[in-house]
Amino acid sequence: MTPSPVRTRMVRLFAVALLAIGSKASARDPQAAFALKGGWVECTVEHDDRPVANAALVILDGQGNKFADGETDETGQGQFPLPGGGSFSVEIKTGKKTWDPIRLVKVDKEIQPAKVLLSYQLRPCCRGLVKRDTSWKAAAPTVSPSDRLLLWVIGAAAACAVLGAIVFVRMPKREKFADSASS
Repeated sequence: MTPSPVRTRMVRLFAVALLAIGSKASARDPQAAFALKGGWVECTVEHDDRPVANAALVILDGQGNKFADGETDETGQGQFPLPGGGSFSVEIKTGKKTWDPIRLVKVDKEIQPAKVLLSYQLRPCCRGLVKRDTSWKAAAPTVSPSDRLLLWVIGAAAACAVLGAIVFVRMPKREKFADSASS
C-alpha cells in the first residue's frame, strides 16, 4: 500500500515543522544565576549552556550608586560582596551588548530571583516583587453569557477541526471503496 500524495505532503510538512521547532529550542537564551554564600554573591553567566568568560559586572546598591564592578572568569563565574540594604541591581555586559539591569533582593539567606534570563532593551518592567503577598484573594473574573457562548463555539470548532484531520489522515484510499462496491 503506497501512501497518497496528500498524506506524504502532510508528513513532510509535519517533519519540517518539528525540525524548525527543535532547532529553535536547542539554542538557549543567555542567563545569569545568583547564590549567596558567606556574605558574598556568586554570579554565573551562561549562553547556550556554556559559560560566558569576561562578562563585565557592575553592581549598584539600592539607591542606584555604583557599589562594585568586575568580570566573570573562564568558568563564567564572578563574586562580589553583598551590598547593604537588602536590594541591589546587577548590570551585565557581554561583548558589545549591555543587558537590562537585574533587580535582586536578599530574602532570608538567599538571593531572589536565583536565575534570570537576560533581556536586551526591554528594561525591567515586570521584575517587581520577588515573593508575592497572597494574604488577599482576588475576586474571580466574571464571564458574560455571550462570552461564554463564544468560547464554547470556538472550542467546538477547534475540536471538530482536530477530529476532521484525524479522520482525513486515517481515511482509506478511494480505490478500496471502488473495489468493495464492485464485488
